[in-house]
Amino acid sequence: MSVSDDSSILSSISNLDQFTLRLASCPDPTDRTGTMWKRGRGKKFSFIRPWARRVFVLDCSKRKLEYKGPHDSDEPDKKGQVILDGGASVKPLSSSNSKFPKGANFGFEILTADGALELALENEEDMKSWMRTIQNAIQQDMISEAKIQKKIYDDHVKRQNDRREAREKRKEEEADALLNSVIVKSTQNKVLEKQASSIQRFDEEPSRESLEAEALLLGAITGKVRAAPSSGASSLQHSQSFKVGNKTTVVEVDVSGVHDDVLRKQAEGERQRKEAERKRTEMVRIYEQMEERKKKANELRRKHQVRQNFKSAVRRAVIQHKFISQMQEKTKETRKAFGYRTSKYDEKKILFEQGEGAEMSNKIERMLARKKLEKQLQDKADASIPPPPMVMDSFRSSEDPSSSLFVSVPDGADEIMRLSSVSSASSTAPPPPPQWERKSSGMPPAMPPPDE
Repeated sequence: MSVSDDSSILSSISNLDQFTLRLASCPDPTDRTGTMWKRGRGKKFSFIRPWARRVFVLDCSKRKLEYKGPHDSDEPDKKGQVILDGGASVKPLSSSNSKFPKGANFGFEILTADGALELALENEEDMKSWMRTIQNAIQQDMISEAKIQKKIYDDHVKRQNDRREAREKRKEEEADALLNSVIVKSTQNKVLEKQASSIQRFDEEPSRESLEAEALLLGAITGKVRAAPSSGASSLQHSQSFKVGNKTTVVEVDVSGVHDDVLRKQAEGERQRKEAERKRTEMVRIYEQMEERKKKANELRRKHQVRQNFKSAVRRAVIQHKFISQMQEKTKETRKAFGYRTSKYDEKKILFEQGEGAEMSNKIERMLARKKLEKQLQDKADASIPPPPMVMDSFRSSEDPSSSLFVSVPDGADEIMRLSSVSSASSTAPPPPPQWERKSSGMPPAMPPPDE
């Protein structure tokens, strides 16, 4: 991998947007309990929306905000709940546009797929604290992901700083070694020049003590000092001979240790380069996996939200249709509503006043299921009752042949039946219901004739 590729990866990782940094700095979501003023969307198809004081319990693990009556009230049981999914949001309410209850001057609103819920408090600090807590509960998945990205970014920056410090330290060590080698070489040259000048200047033989002192000084600077060249000397040894009179002194410097140090440093540099290459490759792989997981998570979150919105819309549409149909049937059956039709106002009232949440929808579903079961049982009971016998009208006179029909029977007797009775008996239409099951026509019953 080239240096340009490394810099591009570094820039893509390090350029975290302000939204991600803000989410990473948010505290972890925590549960909370408190008392606030609450106003919903109205119950039982009423446009009146009064403020009520409720005790709120925020459960971050279940992603819901429950509210119930105060402990000192007559009804401290649970009143309802708000699901804090990914589509929910929180925004403050303007004090000039909202009519808060007495004693509460600040408020905010929670917007969800089921509707809106307005809350009010006494002071602004508590309002902002509740808003932050609820917003963190809504965005807890995004906060966790932002914290992971921030940790990866911090680890990457730390590795970059460590590598930078190691490079600077290595450069300083190389500079110190080079400076020391230059100093040693210059000192060695000065000693050798001094030795040569002293030999050329003086013809007398120097003392043994002076030669040993110079040899020790040279050996301390350059390496090992030997009195005579060893047999089979390596090419990695540097020797210098001095002849004083009849005696020759040889100074040898062994540079094999320097060569080993150079090879060891080269091997160490190669190992560090391979390790850096491996870490860079691993970093690229981790970054690609992180991006892939992020894409999959976003896609799954989007599909889940679309599915939930679709289910909510279908459920609400079915409930609204059932309510409208039930109201229309009820108005047709009652005597009071004879000739009355449901208006657009009634339909809109049903559409916009469905209760405060999923609890009311469940009640509606249970009520509709009970009505359906009652209707099925009534139909079965009606089917089990036998139809009443057919009542034959009085025979007309036999003088009218067009209104009678003669039917032959096996015993030879002739039975005269009305043509209208035979045709009505052979019809496939169901028999008329009995008198006690007939619906009222809305007219008063006929009065009997007066006695003469």
